[in-house]
Amino acid sequence: MDGTRLAVQTGADGTYRIANVPEGSRTIIFTRLGYSSQRVTASVSAGAQATASVTLAPGAVALEEVIGTRTA
Repeated sequence: MDGTRLAVQTGADGTYRIANVPEGSRTIIFTRLGYSSQRVTASVSAGAQATASVTLAPGAVALEEVIGTRTA
């Protein structure tokens, strides 16, 4: 969650729950390796539940070269 230390991983079915979110307008950043990240804004009210659903699109991933060496 943008601007906070709150983070979570989804379950096997893609669902998630973030507890103790401060009240107000919050931006959630969804990321996954191999997909383009997506930002969604949700309005959070005290004592209420907010829902945000996304579908991530496949995206290009740029990886850096790794060189391994060994000595005998």
